[in-house]
Amino acid sequence: MAVDYNNDLLLITAASGKQATALLPHLAPRFKRLRLQCISDSSRKRLQEEYPNAEAIQSDFSDLTKAKTLLKGVATCYLITPAFHPREAQHGINMVDAATQNYRCGEGPFKHLIFSSVIHSSIRAMANHDNKRYVEEALVDADIPYTILQPTHIMDTTPIRMIAEQETPVFKARFDPRTEFSFVCTYDIGEAVAKIIMHREQHLYATYQLVSTSEPLNYVEAMGIVSQVIGKTVRIERLSVDEAVEGFRGLIAAGTPEQDSQALLSNAARMFVYYNRNGLKGNSNVLQMLLGRKPLEYREWVERQLK
Repeated sequence: MAVDYNNDLLLITAASGKQATALLPHLAPRFKRLRLQCISDSSRKRLQEEYPNAEAIQSDFSDLTKAKTLLKGVATCYLITPAFHPREAQHGINMVDAATQNYRCGEGPFKHLIFSSVIHSSIRAMANHDNKRYVEEALVDADIPYTILQPTHIMDTTPIRMIAEQETPVFKARFDPRTEFSFVCTYDIGEAVAKIIMHREQHLYATYQLVSTSEPLNYVEAMGIVSQVIGKTVRIERLSVDEAVEGFRGLIAAGTPEQDSQALLSNAARMFVYYNRNGLKGNSNVLQMLLGRKPLEYREWVERQLK
């Protein structure tokens, strides 16, 4: 079951996203065979330029045929599903089904599927959590070698550099800034996932909660930390749910059908409403074990972002 860096084909989905961007520098120097999935042509071109020895593929996995094509010849897959998509669960299940066929029927050398889920996937009030719950269930039922990762609220969604560059810094809160969260940063996620991929035999059939911060904090406290680091007071501007949803529209990929776009916006609204009352809390001990060091606290992450 040891990783063969020369021959194992490694597939990473959503390869142009935040998680993969932090992960790839750990893997590209080691793996001779990389397959990077993305949605847009611009992402494909950028990935191909940045990783010329990798195979960058512009595709989705909205049906089983596409999933099987992506997984052809793959030994390890790091699966990131399209968050907020109305058929996110089906996308993930397609990949699980395709991997299962490869593993059981000898169609390929499949050895390990690592699924990037979410902390507390049992929360049905948020579609981006509920959808991942179904993928987790399908993966466990499939009886193939897997690892499930459950990252909490990601620090990197806050544009620290942009805030720091403003003469009068403003943080636009898309929900109640007093809601407490345990945070994780993609720097820690990338390092942990790389270790799991490279030492898979130590992590098979595990479910890991990924949390960086040792204690929960809210965005009032977080922006207080940012203010101290940059030497300027960050003012918090609370957005309405409608304003927050409208801002989310810019994150939807070009060419997305209008019906899907509306569903994406509705799912984002569900999250903002939930965060107005409830946060996400977890424990950093598991991530510390995976990293072999203490994960980054919020201040350390801010300082790192501004280097």
